[in-house]
Amino acid sequence: MDRELNNVYGKYPNFLDASPLIIWHDSNQDDYSNVFLHLVLEGKVGSVRAWGGFAMDDFDLPHETGSAKPMAMGFSAGFEYHVMDGEGIGDARFDRRDYTLKEDTFKVENGLNIGAEWYYLSPLMYNRNEKFNGAGKFTIPFQFVSLVGEGYVYDRDAYYLGFKYGPDSCLFRLYGEYTDAPYEASLSLEYLTRGQYGIESKYGDRSAIDSHMDNLLALAGEKTSVLILDAALGYYLQESFKVNGGLQWQQDITHNKSAYKLTLGVSVNPLDVDWKNLF
Repeated sequence: MDRELNNVYGKYPNFLDASPLIIWHDSNQDDYSNVFLHLVLEGKVGSVRAWGGFAMDDFDLPHETGSAKPMAMGFSAGFEYHVMDGEGIGDARFDRRDYTLKEDTFKVENGLNIGAEWYYLSPLMYNRNEKFNGAGKFTIPFQFVSLVGEGYVYDRDAYYLGFKYGPDSCLFRLYGEYTDAPYEASLSLEYLTRGQYGIESKYGDRSAIDSHMDNLLALAGEKTSVLILDAALGYYLQESFKVNGGLQWQQDITHNKSAYKLTLGVSVNPLDVDWKNLF
């Protein structure tokens, strides 16, 4: 029986994709593959942890002004201070951290941590030509496809491919995190600035960025600034029974608009709960 070889973007894999010696510049399967340069550094001195990251999709050489694939880069940096230790919650199987795939770091998960972060994404980061039903867009800015059925998950804990606010954005964030059984709490204050060229903008339509072609890393067009406050509190009656609440406030400073969101919830793993001694 004939079997069709699976392919991506209508192209079949070849040895070019596996070559360790190739210079990845306009040679990756004629726009159908994509290669990122990604560098992350982390260090810790005493109770202070610091980190930084750099990602590059494309880089314009001096002779490439007006390139079809202009410069696209992302930057991040942050530090965190571990104020005091705390007791972990235990085997909270519904905790999202139990299902998050990530690299090990020097972060102390429990106790009280305070920190600051900075992110900067250039306008053309994550953007690609819309080929094969728009598959060239490889980040999802506001939602994530549910793995438990069709549809989308609109949730502050939804996971993203890439930076969750998408390209053409700059974010400063102050935060605090506290975990000491049976309590957990978090507080986050973000100042977000976005340009007008987002992931949903048509790739190649550079009307928003032509005004500063000499600096493709600058935010494009008119800027929008937003202040975002997030607060959450959780209480574990048992390791497998949690009640929680949250409050989010957003203030669009540029257009003088605000929005609020209040959440209340219960997370239960019914097979592990000791119902007789719950209260």
